Amino acid sequence: MKCEICGKEIFGSPTKIIIDTAELLVCKDCAKFGTIKKEEKQNKKVILKGFTQKERVQAKPLPFEDIDLVSDYHIRIKKKREKMGLSITQLAKIIKEKESWLRKIESGKVKPPLKVVRKIEKALDIKLLVSEPIEPSRPEIDKSKKALTLGDIIEFKKKR
Repeated sequence: MKCEICGKEIFGSPTKIIIDTAELLVCKDCAKFGTIKKEEKQNKKVILKGFTQKERVQAKPLPFEDIDLVSDYHIRIKKKREKMGLSITQLAKIIKEKESWLRKIESGKVKPPLKVVRKIEKALDIKLLVSEPIEPSRPEIDKSKKALTLGDIIEFKKKR
């Protein structure tokens, strides 16, 4: 992740600051330019759309930069299930989830919440989570043409 002010790569966790009404994720060096925002507890729940009230699954979002779901999760699930000789119905009963929802997960239409991913991993004995987020491969960027950041545009007033 890059600092939204200077553009440097941020190692570890970024600092969330407020400048006027804007919230920015910045490095420790640029944190002095704003007011550090204290983290509030998130009570938000993600509700998957397309299900009846009874079928809706409430899930907490994955923790920031702690774990990430592999991009080919649906392919791995299907291959391992077929290799074990299980039907979708049997797997759904094992993990105690709806068969129709498991079909959507296997087809890649739905990204399962962490709780369900852990159940699938345990039932099929596969690894679907990685400890670091997966970054898509990017083409090499010419270092001489640096991306424009907020720090290039604004002038900072010196504190007295």
